[in-house]
Amino acid sequence: LLRRGIKFSYGDFSSADVLEHCFHGEPKIIISTTPDTMLQGTTNMKILKVAMGVWPKAHVIVTADNPQQAADLYQAGAHYVLRSAKLCAERLFELLNKYE
Repeated sequence: LLRRGIKFSYGDFSSADVLEHCFHGEPKIIISTTPDTMLQGTTNMKILKVAMGVWPKAHVIVTADNPQQAADLYQAGAHYVLRSAKLCAERLFELLNKYE
């Protein structure tokens, strides 16, 4: 990321204080790539709400473990919701179609 000139930060993104101090200004995009099953003490829903509160103009991408959670995150304002199982299935479908 650094070689490409992309600024990034990491930390406890469920804390508004951490978000406010990790990046000064208005980021264009915020991405949470860790599913709730791997998070401890927070959720993608909490990260979404905190990020939207700190940077209301930013596009927020979060990760869901299942379709219902994805729907809930979209309902709460997520701009896009990643679902690893869905992305893997789509890619596998593409690969298998090459060998028809």
